[in-house]
Amino acid sequence: EFLFDVLSGFVIVLSIDSHNWFTRLLNTRFLLWMGTLSYSIYIWQQIFVWIPAPWPDSDFAGRSGIALFLFADALRLAGMMCTACLSYYFFEKRFLRLKARFA
Repeated sequence: EFLFDVLSGFVIVLSIDSHNWFTRLLNTRFLLWMGTLSYSIYIWQQIFVWIPAPWPDSDFAGRSGIALFLFADALRLAGMMCTACLSYYFFEKRFLRLKARFA
């Protein structure tokens, strides 16, 4: 808990100056895009958390359980990101344009 408080304070202090490496890192295209998709990721992530994965100590088709577990996690992450992108670009953007029109 104490470490989290210290790290939070560190992030706040680094965010004060807009010309440091931390602010430039947070303003990279990838992280800005992830921020744009964050609500879609939040909405869809729970579905992908509940998809069952192989147990790490299982043996399936001669593959170790850890490799299958990591592969299943990578597939879940890719599926969540694809679903979040589809949701944002084909559904949410329409409502954001509608919101801008009435603002």
